[in-house]
Amino acid sequence: MIDINSYWLFFAAASAGIDWAATWFGKYRVMYVFKPATMVFLILWTFFVSHWKGSFSFIALGLIFGLLGDILLMLRARFFLGGLAAFMFSQIWYMVALCQSPLPQNSLAYIGGIVILTIAFFPVFEIIRMIRRRKGPKRLISGVILYSLVEGTFLVLSSFAFYKPDWQLAHALLFTCGAALFVISDIMLGFDRFVRPIPHGRTLVHITYHFAQFAIAIAALQHFVS
Repeated sequence: MIDINSYWLFFAAASAGIDWAATWFGKYRVMYVFKPATMVFLILWTFFVSHWKGSFSFIALGLIFGLLGDILLMLRARFFLGGLAAFMFSQIWYMVALCQSPLPQNSLAYIGGIVILTIAFFPVFEIIRMIRRRKGPKRLISGVILYSLVEGTFLVLSSFAFYKPDWQLAHALLFTCGAALFVISDIMLGFDRFVRPIPHGRTLVHITYHFAQFAIAIAALQHFVS
């Protein structure tokens, strides 16, 4: 079993809570410390639990790129595409980890994947439409489209875990929930930034994002290490 009583995991959870409170009350200097600190503590926990052996090393790379994305998105607006690229590579590494076992042969997996992609892309179309209406730069539109395609693929590959015999149901469910929360967080970020402000949107984005990373890390540790 994975040690969930580690003080590193406690530090990660406590740091996330402080970050949520900081964004809620507008204490952005506090957020600039504790948002990346949460990922640092989570990364340290996974290292001391697994030493990043075997296929979990791909998950570790995904977490590191997630930390880089956190830092870039907290900087000025010109770093937004850099943050987008960092998170895209984070999800690519997660997909590499998922592809360590063969793709399912069950046709239901692919039908479900099409349904998931269709649902996920409806809000993405609205975000892209608003960026165009505001005459956003073409590289931003291209970046959002590319990122959305990668993230959609990540979500579908995560759902495939349900159909793989080497994945336990609980681990597959937790990992897929993490991937779904990642998508929800990004959609809320896109709406809050490009469509219309969401009340306490930054807090909601951070909460869903942190739950996503925690769920992915814990599920992957259970699967690849235990």
